[in-house]
Amino acid sequence: MPAKPTHRKVRDEWCVRSGGESVVVDLQGNVYVANGQIFVYAKDGRQIAEIDVPERPLQLIFGGADRRTLFILAKEERRADPIPSFRSN
Repeated sequence: MPAKPTHRKVRDEWCVRSGGESVVVDLQGNVYVANGQIFVYAKDGRQIAEIDVPERPLQLIFGGADRRTLFILAKEERRADPIPSFRSN
């Protein structure tokens, strides 16, 4: 039986496929890719959202007490935004 992919493996595969600068996975398994803007993909690979930010994001990190705050690092600006709930259909 093949090994179940880990979040790290999924994250790394998305980064290679998308050419993004940073990739993170939220608690629901959605994948966030920083590539000019922030693109959000469901577990099945469908794009479910695009988050427009004023400056090109360089690094994405989830944090906060409930790990629902997306920290966005850019060259000139830092942001901490609570993320919306995305439901995969």
